[in-house]
Amino acid sequence: MFGLEPIIFWGWLFFILYMGLMVGFGFIGMSRVQNSDDFATASAGYGPVFLALAMTAASGATFLGLPAVAYSAGLSSLWQLLYPFGVYIGVWVSMVAIRRGGEAFGSRTIPEYLGDRYKSDALRLLAASFSMLLLFYLAGQLLSGAVIFYNLLGLETFPALIITAIMLMVYVSMGGAHADILSDWVQGALMLVLAV
Repeated sequence: MFGLEPIIFWGWLFFILYMGLMVGFGFIGMSRVQNSDDFATASAGYGPVFLALAMTAASGATFLGLPAVAYSAGLSSLWQLLYPFGVYIGVWVSMVAIRRGGEAFGSRTIPEYLGDRYKSDALRLLAASFSMLLLFYLAGQLLSGAVIFYNLLGLETFPALIITAIMLMVYVSMGGAHADILSDWVQGALMLVLAV
C-alpha cells in the first residue's frame, strides 16, 4: 500500500484522521470562546462527568503506562482496570466542590482559590510554584505521544516529539481550554469503553 508496511500505512491514515479531528475541535473551541478568561479556563462550559472523562484521558500513564504494566505482569495486574472508574468517580465528586468554591470566590485556578479562601498570598504563591512541577507531567505527555507516533508511523523519536508538540499547539491555540477539554473527553470516553 503506497510502498509502506501495512501497519505504517494504517498508522499514517489514523494519524491524518486524528489530526483532522483535533483541528475540528480547535474550530469548535474557537466558536465557544467568548473572552480571554473563557479561552484559558472554559469557565462553566462542561459538567463534572464530561470533565472527569477529559481529565483522566490527559495522561500518558493511563494510555500507555497501565497497559504496559498489564502486558508485562499478566492477569495479576487486571486490578488496574479499576483505576479509570476510581478516577472518574473521584474527579466527578471533587469537581462539584471545586466548582462551587471557585464560583463563591470568583477564582479561576486552584492557586487563586486557595489564596482567596485562606486569605494568603503566600499560599497562593506556593500553590502556583507547585504548579510549575506540571512541566514534568507535560514532558511525560509529550514523550508518550512521541512513543505512539514512533510505533505507529515509524518515525524517529525526535521528529515524533516535534509532531506531537506542534499538533497540541495548533488545536489548543485555536480553541484554548475548550479544544483541550473536547479532545480529552473523546479520548477518555474511548478509554472507558476499552476498559469495560
